[in-house]
Amino acid sequence: MDIEIDVLRTAPGALEALRQPGEYVARRSDLEPELLNLVRTYVSHLNGCRECVDRHAERARAVGEEPIRMQLLPHWREAPDGVFSERERSALAWTETVTRLGESSRASGALRAELRARFTERDLIDLTVAVISANGLDRLALALGTRPRPRRPAVRVRMETEGEPCPLCGVPQEGAEGPVV
Repeated sequence: MDIEIDVLRTAPGALEALRQPGEYVARRSDLEPELLNLVRTYVSHLNGCRECVDRHAERARAVGEEPIRMQLLPHWREAPDGVFSERERSALAWTETVTRLGESSRASGALRAELRARFTERDLIDLTVAVISANGLDRLALALGTRPRPRRPAVRVRMETEGEPCPLCGVPQEGAEGPVV
């Protein structure tokens, strides 16, 4: 018998605690919102959370991400040149490394050197926090059998001010128009 736990209803404080690192990155980081969307989507892909991949990709497309990049994201290494920038490729390799850290025990020195050439130390810390936050949220949902809320017809949400939190995940959004929910 599969038992699902509604985390939002049962322990909203726990969910809020896991969201806070991602909110910090979204509000205070110099990382590009497009890069953070790619990272969140790729984390969910690596964790096997199909519903989360769909939601992240939908939100990314709603703020202008090209659908072909979302389709190629699981195969970013084989994607044609120019689809993902070198900075994005480094971030995706780091996302994979941090998500699968238990499988290899340490990040390679070569990858860390590559990242230091493309990111400031602060950006690298923020990127790592973004990956850890996305992993935490995915793992909470997957471990407890939590199902996403049923989808409603797509409606564009109007944010009152820049940085207003997304109604789905609580992460502050860039610009005045919010995601399709």
